[in-house]
Order: sequence, then structure tokens, then C-alpha cells
Amino acid sequence: MIHLSWNCHGLGRTMTKTALKELIFKYHPNIVFLSETRLKNDKVSEIRRKCNFPFGITVKPVKTGGGLALWWDHSVVVQVLSKSKNLIDTIIKFKAYGSHIRISWFYGPPKKEFKTAFWNSITNLAGSIDLPWLCAGDFNEHLWPYEKEGGKPWDPGKHRFLREFMDTNDLIDVPFKGQRFTWSNNWPGDGLIMIRLDRGVVNTQWLERWPSMCVLHSPMIGSDHCPLIFESDPPFEKGPKSFKFEPMWVEDPECHEVIDKPGVFLLMVCMLINGEKKLNVIAQLYLNGAGINLHTIEGQYTRTWSNSNFFKMSRPLSPELNVSPSQQKFWSYGTKKKNIGHKDQGLNG
Repeated sequence: MIHLSWNCHGLGRTMTKTALKELIFKYHPNIVFLSETRLKNDKVSEIRRKCNFPFGITVKPVKTGGGLALWWDHSVVVQVLSKSKNLIDTIIKFKAYGSHIRISWFYGPPKKEFKTAFWNSITNLAGSIDLPWLCAGDFNEHLWPYEKEGGKPWDPGKHRFLREFMDTNDLIDVPFKGQRFTWSNNWPGDGLIMIRLDRGVVNTQWLERWPSMCVLHSPMIGSDHCPLIFESDPPFEKGPKSFKFEPMWVEDPECHEVIDKPGVFLLMVCMLINGEKKLNVIAQLYLNGAGINLHTIEGQYTRTWSNSNFFKMSRPLSPELNVSPSQQKFWSYGTKKKNIGHKDQGLNG
């Protein structure tokens, strides 16, 4: 399941509406939560229909600020527990699974004089509902000094409403991908301030069910806040396969037959010069064995290959072991790998 949460900073602007449609087209969220819509309910409903969401609720703005909207598609059934200008609390049933979850959608008060009353009113929001629980949105709070850059320095004595709320309700910050800060005042020079105001926090039941849950901080387009993409089951990203190589292979005649081919040799040299890792090791071994000076080939390149002697044996094996030179090189390589970073332990003789 995928959810989109975004402080759109005014949904009436063309750029903001275009950015929202592109986000919906790209990520196909089941649920969309918008804060600071700054539009009347009928206008928000019109945009919802254009974005192909059949269901939704709204909270009208206060004068020219605020305003919330929650949209959802046919895949879910949404039960609204409560709604206010700062919070929409819901229980959601996914039709495909028949299971229920709880999501509380936040727009924390931006003004200091309203913070205490709001956070005190939801101190024990968890209550008696025993479900996987996500709290998401713009909390207008940050947790740690490194979550802010610019502006007034961190005040250790300041009341941290969000941290207290998380501690009271046993909630955990969800890991994120993307840029570190979710809001910026976009001022030039020394006036620039950036803060992580938007996030998701979950209870242990949620993490037990979706341990790979993550949040993507999408780029700021059409607003001063990042859109947040919540993905409960993100696709597994496979890393590059590790290249396996043993130095003893260089001494195999068949290996030399392959390397001696003009095209292969030239490719190896080019990849070595350009820093390609896969052939880096084998190319260095071959060039060293052939008595070729790498710096001559590099020409204008001045890179120093500090590990050119990496595979030299740290200690010859005992003659009575009757070990061939190839086996010695193999065992030497294994020992060398273990000894990296432990030169002070006397392992290298």
C-alpha cells in the first residue's frame, strides 16, 4: 500500500495542482492527505475528482490559512474517528486483505501559542485501539538539532511536543530516503532555513507487519514542503553482484590465453585507468606480472595505485607443507584479507 502526505501550501496554484497530478500518476497512492489546502471545500472536491479519487473528506481553512483534505480510492474503506483543523484520525480497511489499520493524519499548529493546547489534547491518542498505527504529516516540530539548518540555534530547554507524544504513545520514527530536510523558507544566502518538519511515526505492531516500511522525501515542487511517499512494502533493490577473483587464476595458462587477446587486454587497461572495479584487480596483477609500468600507460593520469602489491605474500608457507606456488598465493590472499586493518597485531611477521 502507498500513501501520499503533502503540505501543499495552497492547492489553488497551477504548479501545485500539476505537481500533485504527476505524483499521483507516478506513485498510484491508495490514500492522499493534503494540508494547507487554503481552498473552500467545493474547490478541493473538484480537484479530487479530476485526480480520479472517488471518495474524500475535507476540513475547511480558517480564514486564509490551513485546510485539510483526505482522499481515497476503491481499494480501501475509511472510517473517520475524528477530524479538526490539525488532525484527521482514521481506521482504514483494505478490501483485498480484510485487515484494519489506523492512520492519524497531522497538521501540527505552526504558531507557538496554539501548540500547547493541541498537543495536550492528544497526549494519549493511542487510547484502547489495538491496531497497527501510523501518524503521518506535517508536525511542525523537529526532534533533533541535526534536523535543522540555519536560523536560531538549537534550544535544549525548549519543550519538544512531538518527542513527548512519541514517548507517551510508544511510537518510532520511520526511516526515510531522499533529502534530509522537508521544509525550506527558500531565502537566499545566510537567511536560508531548512527543517525536517514532515515525517511518519509508527507503533511496534506496524513495524512487525511491515518491517521494510520507508518514507520517500520527494523533491519540493509547487510547495515549500516535500511530498512524503509512504510505502509499506517497497520493492527490494538488488545491489551489484560482487566480483569474485583469486590471484592464483593469473597463473593459469588458460587465463593468460584469454587476457592475451588484443581486445581483452586493451579493455582491461582502459577500465583500470578509468577506475572500473571489476577488472581493476586482475588488470593490475597481469600488468605487474608482464613487467608493464602502469604510469607509462596512464600518460597524463597521475593516479597512484597504492594496492599494486596487495597480493604479495605476507609470509612464505613452510616448505615441508608441500604446497604449490598457486596454492601459496591462494592461501596468502585469504590471510591478507583477514589481516587488513590489524597490522598492529603482529600477523604480518
